[in-house]
Amino acid sequence: MSEIQKISKDVNGITVEQRITDGFINGTAMCVAHGKDIYGMALRKAEILIN
Repeated sequence: MSEIQKISKDVNGITVEQRITDGFINGTAMCVAHGKDIYGMALRKAEILIN
């Protein structure tokens, strides 16, 4: 099994990894780097969809 190739970028002092094969970026790390709460954002979106 081959290891997934990634590149790392420093975003606001947080390491954010990106897969080379498809460009996927770690969204959780990106949210942390920008002071955003991905869990809270998901909850708010769910509340909007329910109402």
